[in-house]
Amino acid sequence: MKTYYRSSIFFLILVIGITIYFFNYPLQKPQIFEINSSPGNASLFFAPNSPTFNPAGTLELWVTTDKPLAFSRVELSFDPSHLQLDQEITLTTPALKRLIKVSTMAEANNTGQLTLLLGLDPTTLSQAPTDSFQLATLHFISQVETANLSTPLSFIPNNLQLIDTGATAFVLSSTPANITLKPASHSIDLHDYALLLENYSQTGTPGWIVVDYDKNGQVNLYDYSYLIAHFGQSVTL
Repeated sequence: MKTYYRSSIFFLILVIGITIYFFNYPLQKPQIFEINSSPGNASLFFAPNSPTFNPAGTLELWVTTDKPLAFSRVELSFDPSHLQLDQEITLTTPALKRLIKVSTMAEANNTGQLTLLLGLDPTTLSQAPTDSFQLATLHFISQVETANLSTPLSFIPNNLQLIDTGATAFVLSSTPANITLKPASHSIDLHDYALLLENYSQTGTPGWIVVDYDKNGQVNLYDYSYLIAHFGQSVTL
């Protein structure tokens, strides 16, 4: 009986001690992770907006946001029979260095569509771009023989998405570029030679690349012979 009584007293003291300890132990405050519930605003546009390519030219793709940007999906469309990329896309926002998908020059010229899927590295969250900044530089060259032909470089509305660092999609607006094209007088030089060697035997839509001189959709011996015969000359493509 005495043993049972001692055990009960000991258990009661233990319970009281534990209760006092936890009532006086400073509880850690829960961390609050703030999620942006209200979407910000963003716009996509080109600079210049209405350029003239005679026969080549450059467009800058710009973004304006009112919150830091973590992810961008931008898809563009153009008519490859009117103009084509003559250089690979140049990316100009170092913070968005997760290159999920960036169209090559050959892919864009073959399909008439250009894709940029760029993400922020999680370790560089403090460097997330905001306000107005340039996303990419695009180099195009005219493919037409008609003077002053107008052609658009457009955003594909259903394939546009910008996400802020709070994982909320921006409300987006976009403005296409309207490009005036001059006849494609083209100088055949070492740039063409290197491009031809890099893409020899490759195929695409007719005129998909500038060194497809006969516009039959394939870079082949005819194009090489044309390059050799006209090297150093200006030709109309």
